[in-house]
Amino acid sequence: MINFVLNFISSIFYKVLYMSIIGIFVGLFILVIRKILDKRISPKWKCFIWLLLMFSLIVPFKFDFKNNYENTKIISISGLVEPIQNISNNTKLNKSAELDKEYEEQEKTTEEVLTERKNNETDNINLKNLILNIIIPILWVTGIVLNFILLISGNNNIKKNIKGRVYDDKILNNLIEECKNVIGVKSKVEVIMQNFKQTPSIIGLFKPQILITKEFLLQDYKTKKYIIMHELSHYKRKDLILNSILLLITIIHWFNPFIWLFFKRIRQDIELATDEMVLDKLKNDEKKEYGMTLINSLNIFQEEKYTAKLLCVTDDSKNIERRIKMVKLSEKFKNNKLLITIISIIIIIVGILLFFTQNTNSKIIAEEQNSIQNIKETSKKYEYKTFKPSFKKTSESTYDDYDFTQDMIYKDNIYYKKINNYEEYSEVKSRWDNILDMNKEDFENNFMVITAIENTSMLGLTIDKIDIDDKGLYISLIHYKDGVKFDENETCISIKISRDLEKENIYVTRNLRDNEKDMSEEMQLAEKDSTIENLPSFQYKDENYRKVEKSSNSAFRLIPPDWKDMISKNFTITKDMPEIDFSNWNDLGNNFYSIVITDYSEYLKLMNNYNAPKLTWFDFKYIYAIIVVRANTDNTIDIKDIENKNGKSYLNISIGGWLDVSEKFKYPAVFIAVPNYRSLESNFLNVRVK
Repeated sequence: MINFVLNFISSIFYKVLYMSIIGIFVGLFILVIRKILDKRISPKWKCFIWLLLMFSLIVPFKFDFKNNYENTKIISISGLVEPIQNISNNTKLNKSAELDKEYEEQEKTTEEVLTERKNNETDNINLKNLILNIIIPILWVTGIVLNFILLISGNNNIKKNIKGRVYDDKILNNLIEECKNVIGVKSKVEVIMQNFKQTPSIIGLFKPQILITKEFLLQDYKTKKYIIMHELSHYKRKDLILNSILLLITIIHWFNPFIWLFFKRIRQDIELATDEMVLDKLKNDEKKEYGMTLINSLNIFQEEKYTAKLLCVTDDSKNIERRIKMVKLSEKFKNNKLLITIISIIIIIVGILLFFTQNTNSKIIAEEQNSIQNIKETSKKYEYKTFKPSFKKTSESTYDDYDFTQDMIYKDNIYYKKINNYEEYSEVKSRWDNILDMNKEDFENNFMVITAIENTSMLGLTIDKIDIDDKGLYISLIHYKDGVKFDENETCISIKISRDLEKENIYVTRNLRDNEKDMSEEMQLAEKDSTIENLPSFQYKDENYRKVEKSSNSAFRLIPPDWKDMISKNFTITKDMPEIDFSNWNDLGNNFYSIVITDYSEYLKLMNNYNAPKLTWFDFKYIYAIIVVRANTDNTIDIKDIENKNGKSYLNISIGGWLDVSEKFKYPAVFIAVPNYRSLESNFLNVRVK
């Protein structure tokens, strides 16, 4: 039960709380606009503007808005309260705390740890998490249940009081038919004579019924006509459906007093909009009579509040007064429809920008923060130390005659070795005395990996990140940032890694900083005729090539390569490969998805998991990768061209021909190698389906 609350109800509640707080800002915004422009915006458009509030209380997601102007900031209210919906992510917080605790425990003896855990056995649930993730969500659900009971009870009470009370009067029926023709209602409308509800009103989403009392029958012909027209206008405008939605939203957001206030204002504006529809059908002299009917109705009809909400009736003396003022302004609204429409649309657009968008840059920052959090959590599971590969003398060797790479795995200019137990470690430690210190107990929960470089061109490497997936453990090395001092003699790294990250396969590779990459706009690509180990063998128009090419005696001028702005290769995603999480990809529409990869360690995962074309980290000095996948189809993906338009660059792709697929086939995919300068903001390459 507790897990259900933590994993499901708590998450939903904080989504609702997020929407509810956004709703407060939206509602206050509308109230201010409503106050300032009360006599300039027609009631119908006031109701349209209130839809912004309803949308904010129902829909949890926001639209991305890309701000292309570096010196301007787009204010996004939704971005300010975004963290609220993540309160329920206690798992990550607890996990991080547990990791901290684990490493604190590593500094203690086993006996101390067991004693401490036993003493704290009953304190597993943090008080803060208990309140935030269990008590508050349960109270919220309890409130929803109670409000639903009230709603059902109210509806049953109405049904009970109107059952079998159809009132059939020829004169009244003729009046209703006359009003139906004027308003444009075609459905059959019944009249119910009852005494529990004083104010005439209409009920029934599909079978409309007008509720009346004996007092209503005592009114003159014109008063009855205007009241019936008003109620039929509610039906014509679908106000009964709108009121049902308002009731459901109120039940979900019952804890927010602002929502109750805003919805009272909405119901008042619904009455105004209904008046507007009636007035639009009346002559000028009849409009004054309609206004007098409103005044008289306040004295004749009174209503119990909760029943009024169920029946979309909310009126008091202040709102009646406001409705009478709107009657006087009806001709003005009618004559200025275009201006009112333009003003209202502008208000709605401003509201959308303020409350329903999130700056793409802010979203990227949030994603980066989540990424940093994940890295922090993973980093708690390892520690490392760079060292100089010096050796101790042993009975079997002299000081310098040991080749430290002889029993290491070699791949792409990097050596590495896994040390799995204390016996192996002791042997290595006897030669490499500067590696991290570990004892026998450490190896119960940890292992060690040692890396070394092939030559001095790779001096100054440190750990970039350590990741895992189903295929293996990925250790990414990267050069220190410019300005950071390092010891050039420390060419090796010893890494103590938690067995939580242990995998059968280990991949040690390199990522490159931007200042290590060739970012020249002259960079182009060419495919060589031959391949080595099934690698796509690219030729790069690098700095050295460009210098030689410009020489008048250059041999490169004889047979120039077929230089291209990009090179693409198709590959296939099969059913036996891991499921792709497209939420991290760019949705291009029509089932097309793309992802940009500038770190080789991330591309290596695609090679291992999805059989992407093989590259080495050397390639990422000159290029980065764009992967495009089309889900749920067996068409090829055609790569068209790079098009420059309105100062932006676009990689155009389209649907290709049919594939002759096997039973294992799942998705078609394509790899595009693009020069690194295209990753810079000034030359950024957007992918689009054309």
